[in-house]
Amino acid sequence: MLQFPFPKVLPILNQLNDHGYDAYVVGGAVRNAMLGLPIHDIDITTSATPDIVQNLFQKTVPVGIEHGTVLVIYQGEGYEVTTFRSESEYSDFRHPNHVTFVSSIQEDLKRRDFTMNAMAIDKEGVLIDPYEGKKDCQLKQIRMVGNPLDRIHEDPLRLLRGLRFLSQLDFSLGRHERQAFNETSPLLSKVSIERVSQEMTKLLHGQAVSKALQYLVETNCHKHLLLCENKGEDILSHSKRKLIVLQSDAEHWCAFLMALQIDVQEFCSKWKMSSSLRKAMIKLKSVFQEQAQKPWDVYSLYQSGLEQALAIERLNYVFYSHYSMQDQRIHQLWKKMPIHHRQDVSVTGHDLIKWLNKKSGPWIAHKLEQIEKRILSGQLINRREDIKQWLLQ
Repeated sequence: MLQFPFPKVLPILNQLNDHGYDAYVVGGAVRNAMLGLPIHDIDITTSATPDIVQNLFQKTVPVGIEHGTVLVIYQGEGYEVTTFRSESEYSDFRHPNHVTFVSSIQEDLKRRDFTMNAMAIDKEGVLIDPYEGKKDCQLKQIRMVGNPLDRIHEDPLRLLRGLRFLSQLDFSLGRHERQAFNETSPLLSKVSIERVSQEMTKLLHGQAVSKALQYLVETNCHKHLLLCENKGEDILSHSKRKLIVLQSDAEHWCAFLMALQIDVQEFCSKWKMSSSLRKAMIKLKSVFQEQAQKPWDVYSLYQSGLEQALAIERLNYVFYSHYSMQDQRIHQLWKKMPIHHRQDVSVTGHDLIKWLNKKSGPWIAHKLEQIEKRILSGQLINRREDIKQWLLQ
């Protein structure tokens, strides 16, 4: 028996129990509590059917009622409450053909993906753990509920989901799971690229990303990812780099694509990535190639911006093994700079047109660039009067 670690949802469990229904916190929240990790969403499973859940609580939203899920709003927060259920075949490799409500928590836990996600806990702190998820958490291993082949055929995204958890938690893949992942890796081609992209992005952010990338190749999953089919050796080489220093989505993906020598534009198009991420990656790659291993000065830092300059430093550290990061120097330079953006310059293009009595044109951008350089070099004070005097001399 454990101390119940979710006091915020105790009133919801009490309401269900008081009316004769079983209720448990289930899934990721229990796993994270077991591992001492931050708890985000708290999901509840119950023997009460959706209509009963809606009647028992004042404010609800039927977010997935066809699958038994009702969102209960309590003290301004939403909690998914799902009826115990079993599921039939998955013809589309994602959704069950039929959902049947059941009365047993054990029956409900059978349908879940990994043993660490198939644990439930009641309000008294009693742990329901028929697949030894707690033991797997202690052993730091990813195992699937029941037959791994069955779980993967239900939803092949579980291949990447398993590797993503491995990356985030620094776990290893169970022996039977390794074999099953290898055998079923071609099923990844059945999964929408948007879902694949989401899982891969999370995988790249994990603390054990290097290990996860090695498993990606070891299980042949990479052979069924668009544009990565023949990149096994490149992925393994990339996994040996110090990827843990990378931060943003753009950094992780930019490093991955540069290592695999994949064109950013083509990749983003085929993987249906957002235009904002695509633009960030293209800009990052361009500045990296231009600035790689060069010392920063005030003007290159001004053109890049602080955050991008620090991102370039992290990429330098990843790709050049003996590179010494200049982040401290960059912060010092940035702090001393009189301007950081064009908006900081005390004059605008309209001022230039008025003072020089010229028509608008490309000359404005050129002149503003001259002004920026002189301000940054200390040759010109960033005051309207000083800038005007310099322009008119």
